[in-house]
Amino acid sequence: MKRIFSLMAVCLLALGLAACGSSPASSGEPKDYVTILTEARPAEDNESLVIFHLKDGVYTATGGYADDLTEEDVASQGAMCLQVLGLTEEDVEEAVFSVSMMNVQSYGLAIVKPADGKEAAVTEGLQTFIDGQKAAQENYLADQYAIAKAAKLDTVKSGEVVLGQYAAYNFRDTLRPEGSNTVDRWSAGWDEKTGKLNDPPPAYFDPMKEPLVLAAENGEYKTTLTLKPVALAKEDYSKGMETGEGLLMDLKDLKALTEKLHLVKKGASPYQSVLVKAGSISQVAALEKQIRALGCATESMESIREPMEKEARQKQMMLGGLGAISLVVAAIGITNTMVMSISERTKEIGVMKALGCYVRDIRALFLAEAGCIGFLGGVVSCVISFLAAFIANIITLGGPSADNLRIALLGGDGPARVCVTPLWLLLFAIAFSVLIGLGSGYYPANKAVRIPALEAIKSD
Repeated sequence: MKRIFSLMAVCLLALGLAACGSSPASSGEPKDYVTILTEARPAEDNESLVIFHLKDGVYTATGGYADDLTEEDVASQGAMCLQVLGLTEEDVEEAVFSVSMMNVQSYGLAIVKPADGKEAAVTEGLQTFIDGQKAAQENYLADQYAIAKAAKLDTVKSGEVVLGQYAAYNFRDTLRPEGSNTVDRWSAGWDEKTGKLNDPPPAYFDPMKEPLVLAAENGEYKTTLTLKPVALAKEDYSKGMETGEGLLMDLKDLKALTEKLHLVKKGASPYQSVLVKAGSISQVAALEKQIRALGCATESMESIREPMEKEARQKQMMLGGLGAISLVVAAIGITNTMVMSISERTKEIGVMKALGCYVRDIRALFLAEAGCIGFLGGVVSCVISFLAAFIANIITLGGPSADNLRIALLGGDGPARVCVTPLWLLLFAIAFSVLIGLGSGYYPANKAVRIPALEAIKSD
């Protein structure tokens, strides 16, 4: 949990804190930083001194003469006060502060939530402000020096936690029967006029009034940690469910709890797992083997990928077998067509031989015809295949539209296509069809050149 730093160096602060301490017990409702700061100081300070609030880089102001300030004034004066505190906007995630800019008054009150990794910078900046106030007033104004000398910098201590607004409703009464041993915070229902949830019924206990014991178990290892709730967070699910029903604790406490739970030796890594990313899918099996050799267990998609690849190979073999049968049938069909063509054109072959045509020319003629048959068959098949893939992609993408047509044809960064037909595959299919045609026409072409010229001419 990010530590919340409080800098308190304010005139009559002791009276303000005493008043807070003597007030009735808190109802447990969460308060924002501005409310906390407003209630921590006397009413006359709230009427005369502005409280600046910085969150997400935006300054707002309340109290004092805030109503007389424009947005530009709020931003400029807020930034100036933040600089006086020794902080920058990059140092804080959220901050509420009120600082006197007069040299004759030592006044500063702030609640700061540091940004990630800025805890040390915030601590140093605020401590520098306190030391500067002491040095400035030591030989100048005795009363202001006494105030500056009494200033203190507080942080959330180890074991202290911030509870979610409704964390108390997660506790069960172990003496009650199961099913009726918790308080349902939703049972109050909705206010029909405002449309908001009604105030939930009281929980079994007030977690702010007594310490809590966190018990954790990991197989044979068990450990406990005593927690002291110091505040309630206001429920805001945009920041995480822990603001409603969980708890926020210091990272050091969490790390110590983890080390106790897993008995991590000093100097060893407290992490339970390591993510290893392979350069390619083909390296996964080798990497797993090397990691297992180190005595570590591994888990990857390799155990799922191998059966899937095996199943894909089986389907490819099945479809390949069907394709091979179709190929044989097509080759027999081309051969039969060419044989019938030669039988019908025997006399034409005899005339070509009588006119002195070379045997190689006659063979080339019939091979060319067979190749053309294969070429036309390949083109028609590719067109049909492309149209079928295109229609399948359109259907899976949700129907015809300008974007879906583009994705179905060319692909894109959006939804993936079901059928992808690269150009090289179409060209290869056409070239392979031509080769099959030439192979199927080789026997009929040789048969044509072996027919004697006189018998061919006499043939009807």
